[in-house]
Amino acid sequence: MLQESIKLKNKNCKFGLSITLTDQIINNQELILSWLKEINVKNISYNSLHFTWKYDKWRDYYERATEFICKSNDILNECVESSIQSKINVIVNKNFKYFGCLAAGVNQVVDKPNADICIYHGEFKNDDSTIDNIYNFDFNNIMNYEKLHYYREFNPLNETECLKCDALFSCGGGCFLQSKKLFGIASKNDKAMCIYNKKVNK
Repeated sequence: MLQESIKLKNKNCKFGLSITLTDQIINNQELILSWLKEINVKNISYNSLHFTWKYDKWRDYYERATEFICKSNDILNECVESSIQSKINVIVNKNFKYFGCLAAGVNQVVDKPNADICIYHGEFKNDDSTIDNIYNFDFNNIMNYEKLHYYREFNPLNETECLKCDALFSCGGGCFLQSKKLFGIASKNDKAMCIYNKKVNK
């Protein structure tokens, strides 16, 4: 990857990177950030891990991942990370962020190979998540499907504790599935993403 990036730089190409924040990346952040600065990347999208299983160290991970993202934004000051840029845009444009992903709020559908439909990619293999088949599906009636009520309610405005949070305007509530898997409550907002949203908001 380093060689390819240097070639792009030498050709004066503007390019971006999508980087998944594994422990290996976070634990070698000085090396990673030095490399990113060297190749003069123009756009970065950091992808925090979303835990779809019980994981006791989720808080530690999100605190470290958030610190890395903030440090990266300080060091690579000419390259604003995409999720931070989206929060800036929300504030500048005064557009309240109601949902943290397209699944929440039912703003997408996922078509399976057998033509069945679900809402969230993370529940692709879960037959219980199937809401209909594409040949029978009435897109005009999508909000009336009973199985979708969790997605519709997954919004920080529905949580009393969120209403007092400084990050409310640009949060969106995080990841529906991560909240469901980590905390066992599908309708509660993602407390793991709260760590990131509150820190970046400052």
